[in-house]
Amino acid sequence: MPPPRTPARSKPDPLSVATALCAVPLGDIYRYIDARGELAFAGSFCQARPFFEGLAAAHDGNRWGYLGTHGQWRIAPAFDDACDFSEGVASVCQQGRWRFVDAQGRTTGEATFAALGPLRHGLARAAQQGRWGYVDRRGGWRIAPAWDDAFDFSEGLGRVERGGRSAFVDDRGLVTAAGWHAEAGDFVDGVAPVRDGDHWGYVNRQGVPCIGAAWREARSFAEGLGPVRSDAGWGFVQNTGRVAIAPRFAQVQGFSEGLAAVQLPTESGMRWSYVGRDGRAVVAARFAWATPMHGGLALAHDGAGMTVIHRTGVIVFSEEPTG
Repeated sequence: MPPPRTPARSKPDPLSVATALCAVPLGDIYRYIDARGELAFAGSFCQARPFFEGLAAAHDGNRWGYLGTHGQWRIAPAFDDACDFSEGVASVCQQGRWRFVDAQGRTTGEATFAALGPLRHGLARAAQQGRWGYVDRRGGWRIAPAWDDAFDFSEGLGRVERGGRSAFVDDRGLVTAAGWHAEAGDFVDGVAPVRDGDHWGYVNRQGVPCIGAAWREARSFAEGLGPVRSDAGWGFVQNTGRVAIAPRFAQVQGFSEGLAAVQLPTESGMRWSYVGRDGRAVVAARFAWATPMHGGLALAHDGAGMTVIHRTGVIVFSEEPTG
């Protein structure tokens, strides 16, 4: 299954010392680090992913399964691939076909899908014979596979593509008043980024422009702010169109748990930092790459090794240099 093409994150677990866990690649293995910067439990894994709904997909060297927050296998490794939990189920693959598994390890229906996304608002994008539609948690088709591509439901609408153009469908599969566009992102906070021509703007659910098409690029909102790019760089706007953080960054990620990862030039080259909603840095620009905050922690690389950052800006773990 291809990786997600747009940010689509489940709500993070509440932050506490017990539940804030970050999967960190250390050499050839993954370990989980907690909010104190300590190993959360003894196990190590060939691959590991973040926790969602109390479970994390991990690979034991042969198959994927799911861990609990104390490092025990909650769902034994039995899958060729496994995705994050969302709304009580996760997409898993066996012998090239996808279906859902629930938190008790029970699979739903026959494994018939060539690809299967996460459940959002009770529906998941799914592919069969080269066409995309949407299925419910039991794996039954709710919107027949009739689209060239489909994306996760957001705020009750699914973004679909046909003939190189984008539109939005409701849970009955009907194209909404938001209309067809050359390109589009997902609805968040009641607006979606769209391109018709050379520039991007935002429309509401009725298809009425609500933020003018004045941007080189625009992405879906997160936590009340939308990433936009002008000739000066990337910044953020409010859903009224007012600029909240002036464009000046080389690249940005959407806000997550009050912080956004941003890239800017430094004397050492392009580096990533984290800024708050006022645009002020909470961590110095020193990272070669950085990930969004999840459950109070984020993973970054400072050029020498892996780093785990708490959402307060405190670096709780730094990988010891080798050699």
